[in-house]
Amino acid sequence: IVVVAGDREYTQASVQQNQFLLLEPIFTFIRGNEESAVKGMRVREAWKNKRENGLPLTRRMPAWCKLDGNKIVLDETNAAGVRRIFQMGLTIGPKRIAVVVNQWNLAMMLYRKRKTEGWMSSYISKILYNPQVIGHFQPHVMRKGKRIPEGPLRTDYYPAVITPEEFYSMQATLSAR
Repeated sequence: IVVVAGDREYTQASVQQNQFLLLEPIFTFIRGNEESAVKGMRVREAWKNKRENGLPLTRRMPAWCKLDGNKIVLDETNAAGVRRIFQMGLTIGPKRIAVVVNQWNLAMMLYRKRKTEGWMSSYISKILYNPQVIGHFQPHVMRKGKRIPEGPLRTDYYPAVITPEEFYSMQATLSAR
């Protein structure tokens, strides 16, 4: 056994000479495990505190919102784009909307750099189906590699871009197609 931090090597001969030598790395492993558990508990408590006190949980949010200190506010330029998409969605589908907004050169609302240019119908669909446009947010936690909802749905987490009536009308329109 080689312990890098202590720059020590434990061979079969050295352990046979003094069996208590193995206690040092074992106690080091135990201490590391305990420190990791305490850190995990503190991080969970910090997230719980954020959820309970209504603080923004992350800096990442829908492209039509932005963080202003500890408050989430609308990015009016992007919010106007979302409203246009919802207006068009009442009469045409996501593929046609993508063609139209690309012809208008409507600026993309992006979280990160993409390989493709312009609006894609899949992104238009994500916006049209996304309850975040009416302010909804469902916190999740990761358990065994899966996202699991935690806590109640927060209906006023984000500022609403459209009314709930407009959103649910769009959902009915989309399901009827």
